[in-house]
This record gives sequence, structure tokens and C-alpha cells, in this order.
Amino acid sequence: MTMLYNPERLMFEVLSEICEPPPSVDYLRWAKENIVFSERITDHPGPYNEDLVPFFSEILRALSPEDPCNIVSLAKSAQIGGTICANIFTLGSLDMAPGDFLYVHPTEENAARWSKTKLMPLVREMPAVAKLFSQNSRDASNSVLYKERIDGRGAIQAAGANSPAGLSMI
Repeated sequence: MTMLYNPERLMFEVLSEICEPPPSVDYLRWAKENIVFSERITDHPGPYNEDLVPFFSEILRALSPEDPCNIVSLAKSAQIGGTICANIFTLGSLDMAPGDFLYVHPTEENAARWSKTKLMPLVREMPAVAKLFSQNSRDASNSVLYKERIDGRGAIQAAGANSPAGLSMI
């Protein structure tokens, strides 16, 4: 019998592929590689520019699972891009390390407004993220307050802190 391959070597090659740890989660790199803002989203359209929001760089680094800090707090004034920073964390996580998110807003109305005006325009404009979610509005996994990845590996549930129904079973 003639063997054209070495089964032991093949086994080790497959093991090395499946045992390799996933790449590190780097939200700043992800933002630079994936986010391109339109004029609809910001006054500074174009690719994510760290120079425009340098104060987010350390926050995005601290949000990585490799960072030793356990709690990341953000004290800021209004309208400096806090929602963008939170969306980078949320969408970057769903792309790089999928899981389930509960994104709580003060009210359910605010959660719906965030989903329609902040989240979905960004999702639609980012090819890396747009391919993760169904764009069909009749799809049960794509409602205003619930967005599930097509492959089922993660989802965003938006809720209002004032809505017991929105927070039930979560």
C-alpha cells in the first residue's frame, strides 16, 4: 500500500489550526479599518480619524479583554461622540468576539431612536458589519430593538430602563 500523505502530520496540522487562539480584540484598530462615516452621521465624514477624538483611544484600548481594568467609566460633555465610542465597542465586539448585548437606554423610546438614527445608519455603511445582519425588515431577527447576527452567534437587545417588559427574561 502506498501512502501519499502522512496521517500524523495531517492530524497535527488540523490541531494547530483549531487550537490557535483567536486574534486579540483591538477596538481602535477595528475602528480605523472598518469605520467610514458619511455626512449623515457626522460633520467630519471619512474614515475613523483618531486625531479628531484622541480621548477615545485609551478608552477603546481599556475596553479590550486583554486590558487589566475591570470597569471603564466615561465622564464627558454632550455631543462629543460618546455614542460613536459605544457603537465601536458594540459593533466591534459583534464582529471580532460575538456575543449577546443588552444596550440599556433611559427610556424605550430613546432606545428605538438610537437604533433607527445611530446604530442602523452605521451598520448599513460598514461592509464588515452589514454582512453580519439581515437587512430584511420582516425578519424576526431584525426588529427595531433586537438585531441578531445571521449566523446566530450574537445579538443586540436595546431596552429602556423604565420598561420592565423590555428588561424581562434578560
